[in-house]
Amino acid sequence: MMRTKAIWILILAMALLLTGCTPPHAYAQAESKRDVIVLESGHGAEHGQEVVTLKPAPTPEITPEPTLTPEVTSTPTPMTPSPAPEDAPIAPVNPPQIYDKDGGEKFVYLTFDDGPSKNTEAILEILTQKGVAATFFVIGDNAERYPDKVRAIAAQGSLVANHTQTHKTDEIYKSEEAFLEDINRGRETILSILGEGYPDDLMRFPYGSTNRRCREYRDGVKAAGYRFFDWNALNGDAESGASKRSAQDLYDELVKTVDVQAKKGRDIIILMHDTNSKGNTVTMLPDAIDYLFGLGYTFATLENVPMV
Repeated sequence: MMRTKAIWILILAMALLLTGCTPPHAYAQAESKRDVIVLESGHGAEHGQEVVTLKPAPTPEITPEPTLTPEVTSTPTPMTPSPAPEDAPIAPVNPPQIYDKDGGEKFVYLTFDDGPSKNTEAILEILTQKGVAATFFVIGDNAERYPDKVRAIAAQGSLVANHTQTHKTDEIYKSEEAFLEDINRGRETILSILGEGYPDDLMRFPYGSTNRRCREYRDGVKAAGYRFFDWNALNGDAESGASKRSAQDLYDELVKTVDVQAKKGRDIIILMHDTNSKGNTVTMLPDAIDYLFGLGYTFATLENVPMV
């Protein structure tokens, strides 16, 4: 019995060897940074040796980082210069060359009509800082209202001159007699404030001596002993739409009108105004003075200038 069992065991063992039955696939992994080595043994392995197959390590799945795109919050604004605020400094433009036909000194005369006003002190302060003087054609009614400002004009070194007593053109331009009466009253007002002996022969016609309503009065004014001057440049602070003009607008107008005279080598008389509403004239004045200095002009008053 025992011998029979042994024979059967031997037969089964031989059968197993003949069928090539092996243990299940054996795997061994060796870790590396890039590859995984898999050892395989099984059917078809030559001479019962293991077959080594290199398999690339699976590429790790990488989630790409999102690209940051700047968020557009508004439509880009073109880079254009903003208008200068009215109180901002005004950059002078390059001055033109002066045609000095006779090689002599050229003069510029700053003139302010219609004062005195609340702006008078500011104008005088600028004139003092720049070391120049101007001619103020004052209205007698305003001078009587602000005599201290009239005295301040004279004390600064500027000249007080006559711009009629009332400036009421509908009345004073009715006749030569009416006009002469009004300018005589203006002279008396100035002398009452500044004293007898103050220069009293200089005046300016309201709206200028070429105004059609007063052109025929010029000879009578000369005969009465007065000198009068108009202007050949201005800043436009009393022109149409002046209330909407910025300090830069006034400066640009002054430069434009001054250049016309400068290129011809002429002396320049500039019209500006000293009234409560002319704050922009005050703002542009320092740069206007600097521009005129740049042109090589000497500043003076009209005190001793003869009429041509």
